[in-house]
Amino acid sequence: MMDSEHARDPESTRDMDAATAAQLLDAADRVSVRVNDGTDFRTPALIQGWGAAALFIYVTAFLLLFTAPALDGVESAHGTTFVSTLVMAILVQSQLVHGARHQILISLAAPLRGWKLWLQLIGLALFIAIAAASVFGVKFGWWVSLVVAVCITAPLGLASLRSAQNARGNPARVPLVSPRPPLSRSARVMTAGLGAFFGVAGAVTAMPNLWSSVANLFLFLFLLLLMIGWNARWGLPRLGSEWGQRQWVGYGVSFTLLVALTLVVATTSLTTPWVGVIGGILVALPLALSTLRLRRQR
Repeated sequence: MMDSEHARDPESTRDMDAATAAQLLDAADRVSVRVNDGTDFRTPALIQGWGAAALFIYVTAFLLLFTAPALDGVESAHGTTFVSTLVMAILVQSQLVHGARHQILISLAAPLRGWKLWLQLIGLALFIAIAAASVFGVKFGWWVSLVVAVCITAPLGLASLRSAQNARGNPARVPLVSPRPPLSRSARVMTAGLGAFFGVAGAVTAMPNLWSSVANLFLFLFLLLLMIGWNARWGLPRLGSEWGQRQWVGYGVSFTLLVALTLVVATTSLTTPWVGVIGGILVALPLALSTLRLRRQR
């Protein structure tokens, strides 16, 4: 009796497993469709696209500071100070994106393979070679910096374009969750504070060498404090996890203006205090405006 029941168990188990598996697969398909319909792909596409753009801006500006002749015939006397401004900006960028990755369920990083990987490796090798050559006073045309930046960021740019196409082809039709809540008070304060930080960083580039070096030292110490407290309520990753599209757009504009102001001060004779003050205000303004409350946070 026991043997006959035991002999039938495998058959009945296989039949039940096949039916259960079919039901589970069907349920998984329905859940996948619902999740896809209720997912807003626009913010991840925006973050990914901005990441590629920020890297392009950073690499180009970094190489121009050391390799391109000054536009007005004015050689930079404190290039390391200008580079420190760019380094602070890219460190802030990495912290913010780190927080966004943990908040958004969609992957923001696509693996590089084949020719895309080789193109980026070639770009990185050229970046190191050109930076090393600049130590010996070798100057290059501005177009060289653009070529190297394109090699490094083109694979990321293509991935962001695919994400943008995916966002356009998969609009959120059935919201599974409530709309993104407004920024918390601490996030609004930190966003405005980050704008002020970028503004001050841009303004000090127009200071005399000694003062700008001292100011950048304090800015670095402040940024180090933020990075040490990365897991706190006021940490940059927490801030990036709360940001919506308006904040990322505001950050992108502020970041670009900061780099542009740094290049203008470094390569031209526009080094007056008024240039620094007005430029710093313009840098801080987009991030500050992104904290204003609207009817709906996007």
